[in-house]
Amino acid sequence: HVDHVGALPAFLGMRSLFGQRDEITIYCPNQILSNLKAGLSAFEKIQGYDFNVVLKGLSPGTVFFI
Repeated sequence: HVDHVGALPAFLGMRSLFGQRDEITIYCPNQILSNLKAGLSAFEKIQGYDFNVVLKGLSPGTVFFI
């Protein structure tokens, strides 16, 4: 939902403004992966630069360590 991911484009844009251009991985539910990719792509076009983000979809019950 937008109330959960609404700040993501702002966060990614601010990273770039502060010179943090290194790749970042964002994990999300598989159900929203393609829509999130499309949405972030639209914001990249508005900003005029690549956010350098890798989106990884997760299935329910997936466990990983960060």
